[in-house]
Amino acid sequence: MKDNLPIPFRKTSESFQGLGTPPSYDPAVFNGFSFWLNNWQAEEFSLYRPLIYYCAFGEKSFNLLKSSLKSLHFLADYRGDVLVIGDKDKDFVDRHAPEEMRPRIHVWNLPACDFIDFCAARYMIPLWRKVAGFQPFLYVDTDVLFDLGVQDLMQTLALSAKMTAQREDFSFLATAPSVGATLLQEAGCKPPDDERGFNSGIIGIPSISDHARTLLKIRDTIYRYAQAKSNRRALSHFDQAIANYVAFKTSSFDLDLLSDKVRWVDADVLCGGKQRLGFVHFWGASDKAKEMSRYVDHLSNDSPEPTPSVDAIDASRAS
Repeated sequence: MKDNLPIPFRKTSESFQGLGTPPSYDPAVFNGFSFWLNNWQAEEFSLYRPLIYYCAFGEKSFNLLKSSLKSLHFLADYRGDVLVIGDKDKDFVDRHAPEEMRPRIHVWNLPACDFIDFCAARYMIPLWRKVAGFQPFLYVDTDVLFDLGVQDLMQTLALSAKMTAQREDFSFLATAPSVGATLLQEAGCKPPDDERGFNSGIIGIPSISDHARTLLKIRDTIYRYAQAKSNRRALSHFDQAIANYVAFKTSSFDLDLLSDKVRWVDADVLCGGKQRLGFVHFWGASDKAKEMSRYVDHLSNDSPEPTPSVDAIDASRAS
């Protein structure tokens, strides 16, 4: 067996150098191994230990997180690990999570003093000290609910070459500031007129070893752009605009995997039809905490309260 099945373990990440790579990040993150069957048949095995993570700063965001975690546990039937990046301790976070989920929740306290720090936090996942023990990763905004299981999605994500996010069919890279049009124009980039950008509220990351450089480049561009403009609120959708700009420059995102799995609530209208797709993003709800709690209870059959009104798409988006 020794002669027929040599197993050369290797660390599969590249060596990261250059702008945007903090020295504290270890590029030698082990995430799998390859071996040769019968001395010539190449086989590859990758780590599969999924992590879903959030960023939550301030008590208001934890009111949203409570409903999201409830949907993740009871509606998505997720039994993997969860990371909460934020400004609260483990006891505080646990009080907002289902009891059965608490042993699987990790907490990473990060200093954050303003809007730009909140925006940058999601892209700092390569610097978490336990990151080498997990992949793939799914970042989720606190105003996102789960309404279907996520196992198939996570398995597909683990085999993907690129990161993924939800395409915004109404946001064009060439003209919409929310998806980076301002930055692309300033940089002299010319995306096709019909190319759409993405929403950064849900981001799928196959592995840190393959995508740390891009994630940290987004983080660094956020701070560098703010410094260049001498304005830490120079963009209305800071991280999303910059993530789209970096994604365009690096071709690092594939939007097809996630885009048909997300509905959203805009002005309390549930857009995307009645069928459960996987995620409901409450980014446009007037009272997110109330609407999310009511909706997740409805889906869990804990409450007779109705869901938000349902249209194929909000008339304002169709016009």
